[in-house]
Amino acid sequence: MRHSSIAVPLVSMLAIAALGQGCGPFGQRIGERAAERAIERSIEQGQGGDVQVDYDSDSWQIQDQEGRSLRVGAQVEFPENFPSDIPRYQNGTLAFVSTDESSRSFGYSMETPDAKRDVAAWFRSKAESMGYAQTASFEVQDSIVVSYERNEGEDTRVLSITIADAYEGGSNIVVASSIQ
Repeated sequence: MRHSSIAVPLVSMLAIAALGQGCGPFGQRIGERAAERAIERSIEQGQGGDVQVDYDSDSWQIQDQEGRSLRVGAQVEFPENFPSDIPRYQNGTLAFVSTDESSRSFGYSMETPDAKRDVAAWFRSKAESMGYAQTASFEVQDSIVVSYERNEGEDTRVLSITIADAYEGGSNIVVASSIQ
């Protein structure tokens, strides 16, 4: 699932869900279901396949028939199938988790009150302790971008981490992992 094909439907579903907010719990659930169905149809038309959209307490999950999933919202958690060998920063709030088991690609985004240099040092230590070797590191404006690799048999797992200053202090973190 290309995540860019989800952006427009995601905005649409939020607008539809908001319509039901002023109608009490019953109206709210109707708005949520309408948003879920609208998003499913929109993504299915763009992707040409079945998707399941679920809303649960300020969070959305979108999953296709191939097992790829995207979780977005205030109550996002790592799914059970998220690999344990991808470093998970502990002091923050998840905003987004993506899984694609077929291509073995995974990622997440989170906010933390911690400074970006402290976050970068934690990832460096954690990645190295997990057998990753740093392959690139650079700073661009208010961001630190670091890449790591680890051999996994005939494959190489690539880990890319971007840490940026948040607008109100702290840092935003984006972690992406894939097999090459």
